[in-house]
Amino acid sequence: MNAACALALRHPDEVLLIDASLQLGVCAIMLDLHPRTTLVDAVRERGRLDETLLRQLATVHASRLHLLAAPADAMEAAEVDEESIYRFLNLARRAFKFVLVDTFPLLDGTAMAVLDLSDTAYLVLQGMAPSVIGMSKLLPALQGLGLSEDRQRLVLNQNYRPFSGSLKPSDIEQRLSRPLDYIFPYEKKLLLSANLGEPLILHAGWLSRFGREMTELVDEIAAPTQPEEIPQDAGEPDGRLTLPAQKEAQG
Repeated sequence: MNAACALALRHPDEVLLIDASLQLGVCAIMLDLHPRTTLVDAVRERGRLDETLLRQLATVHASRLHLLAAPADAMEAAEVDEESIYRFLNLARRAFKFVLVDTFPLLDGTAMAVLDLSDTAYLVLQGMAPSVIGMSKLLPALQGLGLSEDRQRLVLNQNYRPFSGSLKPSDIEQRLSRPLDYIFPYEKKLLLSANLGEPLILHAGWLSRFGREMTELVDEIAAPTQPEEIPQDAGEPDGRLTLPAQKEAQG
């Protein structure tokens, strides 16, 4: 949520966050929003869904971030299929400059569709043994699915106080045989902000450890795409698509 809001502050009304955690989506809650429409409504309007309607179906946050929320009813999630996700994302890339997709850490049809269209996947893990082991299994699976290492970013989310025996970033890097791209420190206010539905980045100082790290992450997302990477499709620019492939417990 914090990354999406930080990006929206720089590019008002040009950032769309899609909550593709279809059965367990919490983006609306973490933004203290009460959407009247969700992804299911977009599916039901597939016959006339265009860029204008897609914008109308999104809920606007105070940061000028646009959210296309997950279904309010988990049973309705079955209506959102892989074909629909492809259609949403292709429309979204034309309607918004940046598209961020929040997914559940599961390689199902939805996640596969998102990965296929993503420029960069931000893989969020905690510094706990189960999370690190899970990531060590996920990385080669993603590589096998065609998501090359240069399209992956590892984000350590330290949403707990350091304790005796806790894993250090260097321990995690050694286990994964990969450097961590971003390390977000423990910050008690982040947990409070998640409970309140008020992303900390809207109030935190940009010079704090959290603020500096978030600035670097958003700088990378907002960086211009190299010309050779931009699809030349009838002169229509496509938006950037990024994927936080695991839940951001802190932001």
